[in-house]
Amino acid sequence: MTQERIGLLLLRFGLVAVYVYFGISQLIDAGSWTGLIPVWASSLSGLSALTVVYANGVFELVFAGLLALGLWVRPVSFILALHLAVITYIVGFNSVGARDFGLTLATLSHGLLGERR
Repeated sequence: MTQERIGLLLLRFGLVAVYVYFGISQLIDAGSWTGLIPVWASSLSGLSALTVVYANGVFELVFAGLLALGLWVRPVSFILALHLAVITYIVGFNSVGARDFGLTLATLSHGLLGERR
């Protein structure tokens, strides 16, 4: 196995760990996440903030699972990167936003370099 392959696997499973952690966290304690949901997200979807959090948690777990299984790696990474870019924009420029920006770029990089399956 080449260093490039090992690096991509480490990146993929590191991202999987992050998305699984946050997906589970949202499902276990959705109430503590509702304050982060912008009003427009509830208005646009017609869903309560709590339902948006649950849906987001399920989305992140499903897509993390696809990454973990190595299925549709590039498109899944691009979708997750776009998803996290929106979250980063909503959070704004602070310590959380800076972290999310880095994770967005890591996820985008994985989409550009990841496996073609």
